[in-house]
Amino acid sequence: MTICLTFDTDHMSEVNLSKWLSSVEIEGCATFYCGQKFDILEGTKHLQAPHPDFAGKTNFIELIDEYQKMFPSCKTWRSHSLLFSQSICVELFRRGYTSVSISEQFGAQGIAPNRLPWGPVDMSIYYMDNSDFCNFNNMHNDDHVPFNRKIIDRIFENGSVFDKKKVYVFDFHPIHIALNTRSYGTYAAERDAYKSDGAVSQDSASRYGVKNFYNELIASMKENSVESISIEQAVEEFYS
Repeated sequence: MTICLTFDTDHMSEVNLSKWLSSVEIEGCATFYCGQKFDILEGTKHLQAPHPDFAGKTNFIELIDEYQKMFPSCKTWRSHSLLFSQSICVELFRRGYTSVSISEQFGAQGIAPNRLPWGPVDMSIYYMDNSDFCNFNNMHNDDHVPFNRKIIDRIFENGSVFDKKKVYVFDFHPIHIALNTRSYGTYAAERDAYKSDGAVSQDSASRYGVKNFYNELIASMKENSVESISIEQAVEEFYS
């Protein structure tokens, strides 16, 4: 089994990300999908990759070009809100990108990389934090329980740790781990204070949220001697 820890750095500043990195444990090598270049990540074992936001943009080629110049050696790509199209896919492959991570299969078992008809490999997301705790327009089934421990436990069951054809991509947002977000309501109420000066609510420590769930995942990875590898490495190993 392969685990890829990925982080979308939305709403993070250089200062807040630096503090966050010193406060969390990352088991192995992670992929940070970034809307900007972060100096704090330079020289670490972690990979920085493009995370463009297409909102309000009319020329996707210009935006792809901007982010390729920002991260010239990177071969993986994930857009904000997972916005994607065939035209974007063709352009990414033409530019040498080997993988994207732009789809979700929340909680699905046996996820594997999928080579798209237009070239890149899609590293589908097994778990995304805000897809778990948000419930806009009652989008979840009635039996959905946020931060369900089974999401973690079942990927380690029945010898799955030895199955190299199973690849589980986890997508966390550092801001949600920092705030220990429990729901969209708590996030909306506390986001701006954190963005302005790194302030975290006193209620954060007393609730169960993204931070607790993330720490439980890390503990399970340690218990099973599994370390995260980068998205790029996972693609190379899967198709080797």
